[in-house]
Amino acid sequence: MAAEFGRALRAHRRRARLTQAQVGERVGYHHSLISKVESGARTPPRGLAAALDEVLGTGGELTALDTQDSPQQTLLSLLPGAAADGVRIPLRHWPAVLPAGIGCPEHGAVACRVPVAASAHALLARLGRDRPGPDLVHVLTALLHDCAATDALAPVEWALHRLAPADSRALLTLAAHYARVAGRMRAARGQDALGMAWLGQGLTWAAAAGDAAVTGRLLRDVAALTRVGVPA
Repeated sequence: MAAEFGRALRAHRRRARLTQAQVGERVGYHHSLISKVESGARTPPRGLAAALDEVLGTGGELTALDTQDSPQQTLLSLLPGAAADGVRIPLRHWPAVLPAGIGCPEHGAVACRVPVAASAHALLARLGRDRPGPDLVHVLTALLHDCAATDALAPVEWALHRLAPADSRALLTLAAHYARVAGRMRAARGQDALGMAWLGQGLTWAAAAGDAAVTGRLLRDVAALTRVGVPA
C-alpha cells in the first residue's frame, strides 16, 4: 500500500510540475519525507494525504489510498502512555514566556508567550483531537521543560501518544524532543529497552523534520545508552 501511495503521489506531483521541496513546503514537511513517501520507504503521517490532495488537486485519491496503519504507529501503540487518559498534568513551574535556551519549534529561538496555566489545561485537553495551533505548540514546549525539570515522565508519554503521528515540521521536531526526554527518563529508571525504543522513535521524527541538531542529540543519547545504560 505504501508503494502504491508513493507512485500515485509522484505522478500527481509531476503532473502539477512541482518539486518534492515545493510540495513539502506547501504541506509543512521536509522534502526528505516527501521523497521517502514517494519511494514507498515510509507511510504518510496522519493528515498528510488530505493535505496533498488539496495541494495537488487529486480529488481525494491519495486519502483513499491511505488506509493502512504504519508499522511505526503499531510500535508506538505498544509504548507506555497510550491508554493513560487520567494523567495529572500539574504545570508546577509554569512560565509566562518560553525559558531562555528553549527554541520554539513553530517560530525558532524566540521567547514566545505561553498561555496561562488555566488556558494551558484547556488546550492540552484538545491534544489529539484538533491540529495543534501556535498556542498549543507553546504550551507543549513549556510542558516539556516543566516535566524535564521535575522528572515527570507520565505527562511526557501521555503527550507523545497524542502528538504522534505529527503532521508538520514543527510538530515532528517537538515530538522528537519529547521522545528524547522520555527515552532519557526511562533509561534513568533502569528501563533501557523502553528508553531505546523512545530514542528510536525520536530519531524517526527528527529525520522526518530534517532537524540535524535534534538528530545529533538523539544519536549521542543512543550511543551513551548503548555504552553505559544511562545517557550522560
